Amino acid sequence: MEVINNHNIIILKLEIEIENTGHKTNTYIVMEKKTSKCMVVDPAFNSEKILEQIKRINGELKLVIITHAHADHIAALADLVNGTDVKVCVHEQDYNGLFDKTINQEDIVKTKVKSVDKINIEKIKDKTKETLGDLSLEFIHAPGHTKGSMVIYLKEYNLLFSGDTVFENTYGRTDLTTGSHDDMKDSLDKLFDIFDNPLVLPGHGKEFFLRDSKRKIRLLFAYKG
Repeated sequence: MEVINNHNIIILKLEIEIENTGHKTNTYIVMEKKTSKCMVVDPAFNSEKILEQIKRINGELKLVIITHAHADHIAALADLVNGTDVKVCVHEQDYNGLFDKTINQEDIVKTKVKSVDKINIEKIKDKTKETLGDLSLEFIHAPGHTKGSMVIYLKEYNLLFSGDTVFENTYGRTDLTTGSHDDMKDSLDKLFDIFDNPLVLPGHGKEFFLRDSKRKIRLLFAYKG
């Protein structure tokens, strides 16, 4: 599915089923057209499908971004990057989740995470910036779902890749390993203060405009306590 296709960029959304569980995660492919450089956000599963779509748009994979290191967001990572010079960006507090099945929740997700080459992994901090061709990306630490969860902002297009931090009218669960209800509240307050109305591309479900969901999410959080 094309989220955006203009003279500058293409953004594809792939809803990828994890194994045969019925559980689907959104993997995003972003290509900067001038250079054909591509990034993948959250390679959920099925690396062949992801690579097939990159080839279809004549892209060159240069960057993989992990919003958080749960198995349903990283199961295709090793197959995409091992033996290549593709850079992998993950928040420093979720780095161990790339290798530790207790942290990445393999058993709950019901898929295996292959060992990934460590050489090209960059440990991200809050407010780190990255580029993809002429695109500028900003990483914002948003713990709560995991301690190293982060969102990625494309300022030129007012787009926010939110991982499992925020969805339409709701937010990510906080009861898994390294999750925190208090951290989630702080992260939501932070994001709602920083951003007015970006188009949000979440880790599951459909895209939405943040302003439409802010009030409902605040009420839901208050209700759950």
